[in-house]
Amino acid sequence: MENNTWNKLISFINEFWPFNNNIELKKSTALCKDLGIGGDDADELIYEFSKKFNINIDDFTISKYFEGYSESVFLTNIFSNKKSPKEKELTLGDLEEAIQSGRLEDSSIN
Repeated sequence: MENNTWNKLISFINEFWPFNNNIELKKSTALCKDLGIGGDDADELIYEFSKKFNINIDDFTISKYFEGYSESVFLTNIFSNKKSPKEKELTLGDLEEAIQSGRLEDSSIN
C-alpha cells in the first residue's frame, strides 16, 4: 500500500509541477526549497492535492510552508524582491502521510 501511495503522489507531483526533471523526488524533498513551488502555485497545489486524495486541510496554514504567500506582505513582495518567510518545510513525505491519514494539518508536520 505504501509504495502504491508513493507512486500516486509522485505521479500527481509530476503532472502538477513538471519542472522537476533534474531532481530525484524523495520523501525529504521540500516543495518550496527543492521544487521552487510558492505563491499561487502552492495554493493551487494544496487545493488540487486535497481534492485528488480526499484530504482534509482545515487545520493547515499554507503561509507557514511557502514563501511569497502571506497576503499581508503582498505589496511589499511586488515592490521589493523580499519574500514572506516560511516557518517550516513541507515535504513529499508529509504529503504521503496526509494521504494515509486523510488529513494535512500543521500539528503533524515537523
